[in-house]
Formats: sequence, C-alpha cells, structure tokens
Amino acid sequence: SLMAGKWPLGAIVRLWDFLFSEGCCGVFASFLALLELYFPMQGGPDCEALEAVDAFRSASMCGADREMDKIIASARRWLEVLPHSLVEKLRADLLADDEPVTP
Repeated sequence: SLMAGKWPLGAIVRLWDFLFSEGCCGVFASFLALLELYFPMQGGPDCEALEAVDAFRSASMCGADREMDKIIASARRWLEVLPHSLVEKLRADLLADDEPVTP
C-alpha cells in the first residue's frame, strides 16, 4: 500500500505520481531517499534495532507531511546514479527467491 494508511493524502499523491512516472526504479530510489534523509545515523552499540526502525518511521512520516519536495528531489538524485539494470537484476533475484522449489 506504500504508506497509504500512514502518510497524509497529499504526500501519498505526490509519491504515487513519482512512482507512476519513474516505474520500479522510482520505488527503490524513493526508499533510498527516505533512508538518506531520515534514518538515524547516531546511536552506538547499545542502540536497539527496533528503536532505529521506529525513529525512521516517525521521522519519515513527519518528513512526508512537511518536506515532500525534499524527498522527491532526493529520489530524483538517486535515479540519476542508480543503474536501471541493477534494480531489474535485484528485482529478478528477489522474485526468483519467492518461487517454490519443486522436487
């Protein structure tokens, strides 16, 4: 659902517009943009992984509400350096892992 139940409607519309125009690379680039902008880099060895995920989720929701232009701009920068062939290979590898193994 790509954040449809969590983000403000305006941010969802902007994200979906970006994804429809950029395709599967846009999905990956937008996630990289969110990580770049909102993933907490601080935290030592005592920092719990769940705390980092919660902080990222909260920060990205606030960012979507207030900084959608910044998120889209960052995703566009990622698209410039992200090889489309790499995204397609990763996607194919992921889909291959989901196929049931037949004896």
